[in-house]
Amino acid sequence: MKVIILGAGELGRYIGKKLSADRKHEVILVDIKSEIDETIEALPVIGDGASVRKLKEAGAENADLLLALSGNEDTNALACHIAKKLGIKRTICRIFSDKDNMFPEANGLYPKDFGIDEVLYSVTETVDAIDYVLENEVLVNYIPLRHKDAKIVVINKMPINSEITGYKLKDLAGKLNNMRIAAVVRDGELIVPDGDTQLKTGDRIYVAGMANDARRFVNWLFNEGSKPISNVVVAGASKVSEELMKRLRKRKCDLKLICSNQEMSKQAIEVPEGVITLSGDVRDTEIMNEACINGCDVFIALDRHDEVNIISCLLAKKYGAKKVIALTSKNEYIDILPVIDQMGCRINSTQILASRVFQMLDEGPYCLLPRELNDAGARLGEFQLTDGSDSFVGKCLRECKFPPQLQIALIVRDDGVHPSNGDLELKSGDFLYAIAKPETIEKFSKMI
Repeated sequence: MKVIILGAGELGRYIGKKLSADRKHEVILVDIKSEIDETIEALPVIGDGASVRKLKEAGAENADLLLALSGNEDTNALACHIAKKLGIKRTICRIFSDKDNMFPEANGLYPKDFGIDEVLYSVTETVDAIDYVLENEVLVNYIPLRHKDAKIVVINKMPINSEITGYKLKDLAGKLNNMRIAAVVRDGELIVPDGDTQLKTGDRIYVAGMANDARRFVNWLFNEGSKPISNVVVAGASKVSEELMKRLRKRKCDLKLICSNQEMSKQAIEVPEGVITLSGDVRDTEIMNEACINGCDVFIALDRHDEVNIISCLLAKKYGAKKVIALTSKNEYIDILPVIDQMGCRINSTQILASRVFQMLDEGPYCLLPRELNDAGARLGEFQLTDGSDSFVGKCLRECKFPPQLQIALIVRDDGVHPSNGDLELKSGDFLYAIAKPETIEKFSKMI
């Protein structure tokens, strides 16, 4: 597939690296900057990606796909329109406005009118990710999978009074229902659980299943953590903070916003009615005290600079915030944040948006586990069974000979998502999500 990527920012580079690593794809990376990351195996085109000349230079006339992922939604939309006129087969456009503002259907405006086949609503996707982990104090992250409603949710340390601490997993089948405890990290070590595994206080657990099932399970498991949040402090003026505050105000949350006057005017956001705005640097002790951080349920750092978000979350946790959420975009921080236990919850917008793009493309395996499991020496692999997968197709899971210490977390097929139940018969076309050490994942890939 010939793919043109417009925008060599964090998202464009990340997707470019993933696609170019797969020899099936020819990648052309277009950016206005004179220097493009040389580690990406892509043909660079320097210039304005919304110009006819540059899109022709990139080969839009015979390309399969345009991913318009720059930081300017007007440039992205115009590039899609021009590329369609030139004959490109498919376009995906990154938009920062919400759907109703950009394409008001009431006025008869649709993305396809602009040559856009699919829209990546950047702000909405990011806010959805933050909103999901806000539902419960113990949720610290989630891993989006191929099916839009399937997730692996990451639950923070098991409390002493948990409903299932000390029980064997095989005795909890009635409570797990359509879910699977796919992995456990205990003292930095990976445990691939089986029926005899017992959960202990302090374990971090990864639960695979449908989003609604996981939500119900977490609320049952942690009664204390299921209390709705009411007191929230948001740091940073951005489109993400504006959209998130609108949602939280609809739930009657008490909100405070910390940002500088310069940041507020530059971002031109609309602060919802009822939000208390505090002007200043979020890293300043006086501002933290004025915001009453020690009494807030959640502190959410949404500044445009990752470093500010990381530092302010560390401070907020120190000053008594019950839960902190740091938004980052740089992928290098994925590797270092988990070593800081106080960080709590980390949302990386680049990986969230990249996962959504790959869902649109139906391409995999590009879903990455959070660094906690990487530190424990684990990987998540996505594998599709074919008619030639004789060792697995037509057999029940319990009949299959999987490598030792490999966990099948979920199976996704055309009719939906299935937990890895021993009685489930595997079919050609199934997508299997497996967790194991890297060498075991590699061994399994050769068996498919």
